[in-house]
Amino acid sequence: TLTSISEVIQNSPLRLKVFPNPVVAQTISIQYTLEQNKKGWLEILDINGKTVFEQTLPQWSTMQELPLQGLSGGVYVLKLKSGSKEVTTKLIIIKE
Repeated sequence: TLTSISEVIQNSPLRLKVFPNPVVAQTISIQYTLEQNKKGWLEILDINGKTVFEQTLPQWSTMQELPLQGLSGGVYVLKLKSGSKEVTTKLIIIKE
């Protein structure tokens, strides 16, 4: 059963969703799928491309909570790597 056309078009086994986004809280949740039997590596990059957070993701997990303490408001890029593949998505942090 197809749930969307984008599932057919994408040929990468990697998936990355972040919520809530935009975020006002001190943590975010990510849901991801890695290459089969491979660990993952997650990076958060600031607007200048500098890595501000990094974490290894275990191959048996599909969900993690990430702390955002120390990150100022703005636009960031989340980059997920596994094996020879990588996928990115935007993260918007709003500070009150």
